[in-house]
Amino acid sequence: MCENYHIPVLLDECVRHLNIKKDGVYCDFTLGGAGHFEKIAQNLGKNGIAIGIDRDLTAVERAKNRDFAAQCKIILEQSNFSQFSEILQKNNIEKIDGILMDLGVSSHQFDEGERGFSYRNDAKLDMRMDRSKEKTAADFINFADENELTRILSEFGEVRNPQRMSKKIVSARKIKKIETTREFVSILNEEYGELKNGVLSKVFQAFRIAVNGELEELKIALKNSLDFLNVGGRIVALSYHSLEDRIVKNFLRENSKTCVCPPEIPKCVCENKAKIKIITRKSITATNKEILNNRRARSAKLRCGERV
Repeated sequence: MCENYHIPVLLDECVRHLNIKKDGVYCDFTLGGAGHFEKIAQNLGKNGIAIGIDRDLTAVERAKNRDFAAQCKIILEQSNFSQFSEILQKNNIEKIDGILMDLGVSSHQFDEGERGFSYRNDAKLDMRMDRSKEKTAADFINFADENELTRILSEFGEVRNPQRMSKKIVSARKIKKIETTREFVSILNEEYGELKNGVLSKVFQAFRIAVNGELEELKIALKNSLDFLNVGGRIVALSYHSLEDRIVKNFLRENSKTCVCPPEIPKCVCENKAKIKIITRKSITATNKEILNNRRARSAKLRCGERV
């Protein structure tokens, strides 16, 4: 069983949409607490391969100490998932049959207060998923110029009037470097009064995405997946906010097109071939029962596409 700090979201739906073959090769791009990975591995036979990737070394080390009670070969690697091709090459794997992406920050990263992912705990403004990387959230908050702060808050947090918040951050850091989550929240509350949790979540999300390059990682991984998925292989993506979901949705839609000719051309001349068949016409969401048992499931959206 998975550890009690991690309840995998939409577990049965993820496994069902991967359409697992006993002797297939399946890659979990976001190992986290390994709840999804465990279920994938247990659905494979002795000739199957389960690959787990996470940029967080803690997640990989925890998984290496687990007994997954699976017959298949298990490969666990620390890496950004945009670089999954290097792991496949390292292990002499040319093609895979399925990819799972459980996007965003994992449950245990939120729960480890010292990592600085949550405004609910007082900690250093870190937010690095891979702690070997140099640049932290504090670096962005204290040294990015006002325009860059505005862009981060707008693009990655969809914060209203991001210029006002950027000006406050720049003004505050001139007096004293902003080092902890509590200091950061206090500075924002000076400007706005007590901010609602939803707004703080968006602000922290914005800087977390900037620190970890999450959206670019996702775009690269999706694009490269087309080169490695076998025909009939599937991509299953779980997203937790509109930015991730939009990228996944657009990727599936664009690669499912059979024609990319301009609309003014009356007859198709492009000879484009679809690369993906969309399996989920609408995103799949958690039931009320699952949400009651796992609050993280409340915003989850599952989308699936199949390589053609």
